[in-house]
Amino acid sequence: MQIDLSEFRDRPSKRCVSAQRIATLSEEERETVNAALAERDIATPVIARWLSKRGVSVNRESLRQHRLNECACRG
Repeated sequence: MQIDLSEFRDRPSKRCVSAQRIATLSEEERETVNAALAERDIATPVIARWLSKRGVSVNRESLRQHRLNECACRG
């Protein structure tokens, strides 16, 4: 008899705090912030301020890690 252990191997999809908070934005705002995150000439603090103006508070370091794919989203 073989026991199915896939539940123990399959990790649930995880998102970092920055991704969770970005997900609360409207679709148009998410597209805008994701495009800004992809542009290396736009500084992370500028993006953090943009988010703050929309009521989304993110730690700049957390946002930087998300931007560099060094966060829990990487999983």
